[in-house]
Amino acid sequence: MNKRHLVGLLLTVTTGVSLALVSIPVGPAAAAATPTIITVPTTTIPADCSADVGDMDYNSPNGNGLLENWLNTLPVGTAANPVVVRFVHNGCYRVNGGIYVRNFRHYVFDGNGATFEQVIVPPSGHPLLKNANPSAPVYCAKPGTSYGHDNTYDSTYPIIWWFEGGCNLTIENMTIVGPNSSGGGGGSNQQDSGVQLNGVQRAVVTNMRIRNVDGDFVTVSGLHEGVGGGGGEPATDVTIANNTFNRSGRQGVTTEYVNRVLVTNNVLANVPATVFDIESDVTGGHSDNIDIDNNTVTDHSYAYLVAAYTGSTIDNFAFTNNHLNNGGQMRTVIDANGLNNATITGNVATGVNSAQAFGMPAVAFNDGSSPVSESNILVANNTIPSSPWNHDQPIRGVATVTGGALVNNLQVRNNYMPLTYGNGVPTTYDRVLPLKNGSDPPTMHGNPPNGACGNTQGSDGTIYYGSACTGVTTAPTLPVAPALPDTFPSTTVTSPSSGTALTGTQALEASASSGFGVTNVEFHLTGGSFNNALIATATPNLSGYGASWDTTTVPDGTYTLQSVAYDAAGDSNASAWVTVTVDNVNQPVSSVLVPSSGAALAGPQALEASASSGFGVSSVEFHLTGGGFNNALVAIGTPNLSGYGASWDTTTVPDGTYALQSVAYDAAGNSTESPGITVVVSN
Repeated sequence: MNKRHLVGLLLTVTTGVSLALVSIPVGPAAAAATPTIITVPTTTIPADCSADVGDMDYNSPNGNGLLENWLNTLPVGTAANPVVVRFVHNGCYRVNGGIYVRNFRHYVFDGNGATFEQVIVPPSGHPLLKNANPSAPVYCAKPGTSYGHDNTYDSTYPIIWWFEGGCNLTIENMTIVGPNSSGGGGGSNQQDSGVQLNGVQRAVVTNMRIRNVDGDFVTVSGLHEGVGGGGGEPATDVTIANNTFNRSGRQGVTTEYVNRVLVTNNVLANVPATVFDIESDVTGGHSDNIDIDNNTVTDHSYAYLVAAYTGSTIDNFAFTNNHLNNGGQMRTVIDANGLNNATITGNVATGVNSAQAFGMPAVAFNDGSSPVSESNILVANNTIPSSPWNHDQPIRGVATVTGGALVNNLQVRNNYMPLTYGNGVPTTYDRVLPLKNGSDPPTMHGNPPNGACGNTQGSDGTIYYGSACTGVTTAPTLPVAPALPDTFPSTTVTSPSSGTALTGTQALEASASSGFGVTNVEFHLTGGSFNNALIATATPNLSGYGASWDTTTVPDGTYTLQSVAYDAAGDSNASAWVTVTVDNVNQPVSSVLVPSSGAALAGPQALEASASSGFGVSSVEFHLTGGGFNNALVAIGTPNLSGYGASWDTTTVPDGTYALQSVAYDAAGNSTESPGITVVVSN
């Protein structure tokens, strides 16, 4: 299945504020599961797009298509015996009516490179599939609640892959192509998404290529048939990672009625409306613990980058380290029914499309008409684009507090906006500062005090809002990242630790586990000219999985190191990054000067060695090997005019032939042994 999926992520923001760790927990190794791998049959289900295999097969009086009927015959997956559904490699499946997957548990849907193509959109109102697991509740967290949704009709347009309820799911390695090839809004078909997860718990969507859909690329929401339109049964623990999305008819990724959702390392292009949408229809619902980081957004239209305008409250939201290229402004507007703990940091916008002439704020909170209390908001280290428009369409700053909002502990720090206009003269609209209804500074409330400082504009680095930012401030609580399905592999680099300087041959260690059983662990390197390059294959040992790596095979520099675990179901998963520095040039260099190789020694013997290091030599030792000695310390050198000298009483060792080496240590903690010379002790 060949994917590279993040198991953890450390969000660090240089703001002077201590932030928290966002990580997917790696638990103890579970007993290996025995997967049932089932290949989709070509004899009954065409894999050449010659027939509609979705749930709106016009030739079927009951409306149940070939693929859905077949899926409903499969065994129920369990943690001990999960099911892998593997499609024909590079096959093509027509799904005009969508694929409705209800209450599946412990399943991997492996597209195996296949394409799922929606050529036309049938009329609204189509039958939903029977409960594939009638003995268990649809919503995993509510035992005894099954919901009798059986052969009833849904009023929306068909979604290509629709997952209703269930848990422990992986959806991967597919290409989904909708009918919206011309781009633009999806019109009356905007409900027609590529993948929708309603009330699903513990799921991964990875290595997917979704394009030309009338609605969203991926929608994550509450149980469709649940209480309050799904607000009472939210989707939980969902990871959307390493996917490529291009051309939607509505939003990009929608997360509403959710708890613990991670959206990371995706590429999204040509989204006509909001790229990341957190709007909800049910007031009083919750959209909690949403982490959107390290995504790339290109060719975005004028609408919002992030919007949370309606309905539910939001607790713990992070939008960090994302890159917007050739799009509209970084218009992040949050007007939820209540907002607690928001972190918007490290985002960069470049290459603004001048055709997107909307002068909305880069970041705004409570942009509506009624005041709603919001608290603990950090906007820091963002680079927003300069405005290509006239003074009637200004950017209006990095953080805007409007509508009489009551914001407690708002911190606006160290953001940067290039000079906006060609003459290089900033106006009142150009400053990087908080605004309220066009005036500044805004009325803000709360103790600890609010702060806005260090924000700059233009190449001259002028500070346009520079209050002291004094007093105690409280950093927002970052989201709790989702747990992976219990059948998914997990791994962590245990050695070297992050920040370590490496030289010569380096031991690598990793832990790894999987519900399917780990089959292989690799170490991959990224940095310089290397991109996820395999540098070592591990073997099992008492502490996990170990390997040896010759660091001299790569240039000196800073790299990120990951371990990648593979399991018996064909899944793979990468660890969190570990940052290492390879430095073989500035390492200590040493050689023994006295005695010469082959010398016969007796009594007290003068020892001399040369030593140097780009970091500065901190100490030099002399070591002896031979007889019963193995790299034994015999003397410590002190600096002198010729290098480093010491005296060694040779009578402390039996007569015989030995290898003598000097060992140099430097201020960076590195050490290097010299080549050994042969000496003969004869007393």
